[in-house]
Amino acid sequence: MGFEVAVVGAGRWGTALGAAAARNGHAVTLWSPRKGLANVAGCSRTEHLCDIANKRVIIFTVAPEHARQMARDMAPFVGPEAVILHAVRGLADDPVATIGDVLQQETCVRRIGALGGPVLVSELEEGAPTLFVCGSPFPEVNALAKELLGSKATRVATTPDRRGVEWSSALVACLALGVGYVQGAGFGPGFVSAVTSEAVREAARFVAVAGGQEATMLGLAGYGDLLAAMAQEGRPEVVVGRTLGSGKSVEEAEKAIGQRVVATDLAPKLLRWAEAHKLSLPLLGSLARGAFSGKPARDVVTSWIERAL
Repeated sequence: MGFEVAVVGAGRWGTALGAAAARNGHAVTLWSPRKGLANVAGCSRTEHLCDIANKRVIIFTVAPEHARQMARDMAPFVGPEAVILHAVRGLADDPVATIGDVLQQETCVRRIGALGGPVLVSELEEGAPTLFVCGSPFPEVNALAKELLGSKATRVATTPDRRGVEWSSALVACLALGVGYVQGAGFGPGFVSAVTSEAVREAARFVAVAGGQEATMLGLAGYGDLLAAMAQEGRPEVVVGRTLGSGKSVEEAEKAIGQRVVATDLAPKLLRWAEAHKLSLPLLGSLARGAFSGKPARDVVTSWIERAL
């Protein structure tokens, strides 16, 4: 018997998740404040938050900058028996907080899981083979994620490390920008690969200090997700990084792709967080400072090489 599911934030990503759940026989309601969105097979649509009441599962896909307010808005309609699976690849607030922490702070729900990993929305929409990672300290939440989204094409790996999945997903966006920055500076694939590996190693230490497990960043939720990002043609973070590496400003880079990239705001926040926690990040710190400094990218990377090697 299927679950009653509500998707809060039915943009392209949320809609794809809802459609995947509907294909598995679950009753899905897609919530969005926007009118006139196309119908999705097996899903109903609503603009009224009261329609998410009494749903067993909430899939939360609201942008990080709106996550806290949205959690407050939906709080009256979700009870402690509900499960929330969030699929937000970012962090909220300044100083930063994970989306799972925000949901715990603003609602009465405690059974929360984070979805991440190398899954791509285009593959999910097409029903192509893909893989999620669900992180939750509650075994029943991880089992529910498997039942909700798992299929012959879609696999769901699980871990008790929710915070590790959340921090890894957020860091991947910044790493993708950083690797693109090195590419834009004109370095070859061998050196770019070396930088990528070192950046992931530093990010794993970051995740450990933030309360997750290093292994999570080194696995599918981190390194695997980064490889998927780098393999995508036109991934926004990578394109912005390459444009910054070629000497353009953030404004010019984002204008070129026609959208704001979360990593341009998040990377400086994460650097400040690391400094406040006395976490040494020689490479990531150099890239984060250099990408937004206006200095020649090749000089920034060469300076790191001289200090590190």
